[in-house]
Amino acid sequence: MEKIIIEDKNCLIRVGIKEIVEIQYPNAQVFAVDAMNSLTLEVQTQDWDLIIADLELPLYQFTYFLKKIKCLKPQVPVLVLSSYNPHLYATRILKEGVTAYLNKSTSAEELLIAIQKCLYGKKHIHEEVFQKLVDGMSNENDPLQLLSNKELEIFIAIAFGKSVEELSGYFNMSVPTLKACRTKILHKLSIYSESAITDYAISHHFFSEN
Repeated sequence: MEKIIIEDKNCLIRVGIKEIVEIQYPNAQVFAVDAMNSLTLEVQTQDWDLIIADLELPLYQFTYFLKKIKCLKPQVPVLVLSSYNPHLYATRILKEGVTAYLNKSTSAEELLIAIQKCLYGKKHIHEEVFQKLVDGMSNENDPLQLLSNKELEIFIAIAFGKSVEELSGYFNMSVPTLKACRTKILHKLSIYSESAITDYAISHHFFSEN
């Protein structure tokens, strides 16, 4: 009997995935939680055959919990569902050792294929995501890869027009520290003007959901 746990903060998505899984696996034990800290607690106290997790931002917090989960139960497959741009996040998430990565726009059929492959110890990546990863390999020297997960998110927020003052509370950083971080990020990317930030963001598909 399979034992599967689902994490998603969105109740409709969480319930929907649970129903899809229960229909396909009527004898399975399927549980659902609404936060990564709750998921981590369940992984710590119980054994699971599959973990399905929603990619939540900020990314550095998500990868923190993901690392913790993989440390607790390294053999348990993790399927990540994401509504975010794979150009920016897919490679970083896959490097954390997840078994499958899907866009949330995927069909129920592909979700079930991915679940079955995970349960059999095989990897699965959405075809569109895979193609974008292949495209990215041709530009693997992109300085964007020099940024940490936290630096990447700060830069994305800046590209979307967020001020340092706005970001201070979100990232729990003082304004002077955040300003210094912004300067460091722009130096890494060889960006020296405000217009260059926008140009860089457009060329790297920041404003595209898929």
